[in-house]
Amino acid sequence: MSDTVSLKLLFEASCGLLADRIHQDLVAVRKYLREHEIKVEEADQFEGQIQFKFWVRGYEDSFMLLRELVKAEISKRFGKYISEIARGWNTNDKKTLTKR
Repeated sequence: MSDTVSLKLLFEASCGLLADRIHQDLVAVRKYLREHEIKVEEADQFEGQIQFKFWVRGYEDSFMLLRELVKAEISKRFGKYISEIARGWNTNDKKTLTKR
């Protein structure tokens, strides 16, 4: 029973730390865009592509991302975040788990 509880607590702590790390990156990106007066919004989705419009210094343009490339980048970043979390736990910092 205690193993199940331990795994559940570990999973909950991991998910919380992962969400915090993702949020930190989103805040940094939004801050960068705001500081450089860049506005981006999703325009359309079709057949595995996501189209965006952006405005910067009075110019308007658009770009397209392939859904598969976005999924690959998300997977890569999840791996990076998880390895950062694991490195944090390897330093014997027990407070990391109980922060949330």
